Amino acid sequence: MVQCESGGQNLPPNSSGASGYYQIIPGTWQAYGGSQYAPSAYQATPQQQAAVASRIWNSAGPSAWVCAGGQ
Repeated sequence: MVQCESGGQNLPPNSSGASGYYQIIPGTWQAYGGSQYAPSAYQATPQQQAAVASRIWNSAGPSAWVCAGGQ
């Protein structure tokens, strides 16, 4: 999923604010506890981003990501 979402890169925010390896938008990052690590996804370590992405996946499933089947 990281390869598809960000090309395997820790990207800074795009026009919608999504950032990091998993392209997590700020509101989602905060809602799933990311702000305990860093203000934005791309500022967190890969492991921290993966932890938040796992929480999102466990709650919202693949629909949270375009590459995993979301819209």
